[in-house]
Amino acid sequence: MAKIIQGASRYLLRNPKVLKPAEKTLEELLKPGGKELWISKGGARDGIRMLQRDEFNKIKSDLMDGAVEVPAPKSDVGRLFQRPDGSRFGLRESVDHGETIDVMKSLDESILEKGYKLHVDK
Repeated sequence: MAKIIQGASRYLLRNPKVLKPAEKTLEELLKPGGKELWISKGGARDGIRMLQRDEFNKIKSDLMDGAVEVPAPKSDVGRLFQRPDGSRFGLRESVDHGETIDVMKSLDESILEKGYKLHVDK
């Protein structure tokens, strides 16, 4: 039995489970390992990142996997979604930047603070 367990452990170490987007946290999707994946451009403040359209659509699709729409605050323009981990993000149209993803609530604000935004780079 011990040899079976050791073999299974070695297999899992060499073949880690690939998580679906719904199984990942907001932080893992937007800042894997706490690292920025996209650029801050021009005069954009900290926490605003610009993506190419295809990158934006991919991350939006990953975020939507497993997410459910929840009531948005009345002051908000756009739609609010909650992910299976309890984190929340918004989707809205910005007059200046087009479609925008806003982080509304992350589980670890030391990695991903409220107000983090993703825009399409024009």
